[in-house]
Amino acid sequence: MKTISENIRHIAGKLLEQGKVEGVIGFRKASLGAASEPFLAKTPEDAGQLIFDCNCRMNLVTYLTGRTGKLGIAVKGCESRNLVTHLIENKVQRENLYIIGVPCTGLADKTALVKAAGGDILSIEDRGEHLILETRPGKKRS
Repeated sequence: MKTISENIRHIAGKLLEQGKVEGVIGFRKASLGAASEPFLAKTPEDAGQLIFDCNCRMNLVTYLTGRTGKLGIAVKGCESRNLVTHLIENKVQRENLYIIGVPCTGLADKTALVKAAGGDILSIEDRGEHLILETRPGKKRS
């Protein structure tokens, strides 16, 4: 079974390869271990950096405002209402948009995780029901 990240990478890569979109807005791992950052994949190779996990907290719909051209975007269900508002207010044209629906399986509370880890978190591995936190002294299950 493919992970959500693998599905997003596959769909985004195909859209870019086939020229259906000029870019795909999603998330990639940030330089900080417990973070992700918005990312615009412009090539099929760029699509290989796309991820989705418990650290993908930001609303990517806000990155559509003012953009032109055909774009793909990974949208969580909770953001879909905001996307509809953007469409109604003509901030984005529906015919220029390819929506990749992403199930929101839950987002991590970074403050609670730092407290549970007892300090800085180097990385978080999302295993569905459990998160593996890598801290300076070693690994701790949350």
